Amino acid sequence: MLGVAAARFGAVEMSFLLVPMLLSGVLFDVAFTLVRRALAGERVIEAHRGHLYQVAARSGMDARLVAMLHWGFAALGGIVAIAFVYAPSPVKPLLPPLLLVPQLVWLGYVTAIARRARLERW
Repeated sequence: MLGVAAARFGAVEMSFLLVPMLLSGVLFDVAFTLVRRALAGERVIEAHRGHLYQVAARSGMDARLVAMLHWGFAALGGIVAIAFVYAPSPVKPLLPPLLLVPQLVWLGYVTAIARRARLERW
């Protein structure tokens, strides 16, 4: 809602970034999965279980914890989007990249637990 409201009323400079910030957790997972599958020569439109949250659950991580982490990514996206709205113009470009840090940590963690679980096919 924040992104739609800001875009509609022109309340925020560069408001086109708000929706991607709010959806950053989902967008990172989808983008990573599509790129990984394309590079592996897999059909990207075919059903699979290779999203990071699916790989984490298949590697033995409790599904409730995975869900809570992804809710956390959504909350962080909201916090950064709100900070973006109120930040001075010179600071605004620094905020969206901050959302990549927890996603990259999550990617590293999922990769590690998938290796430990000997999960060969993502």
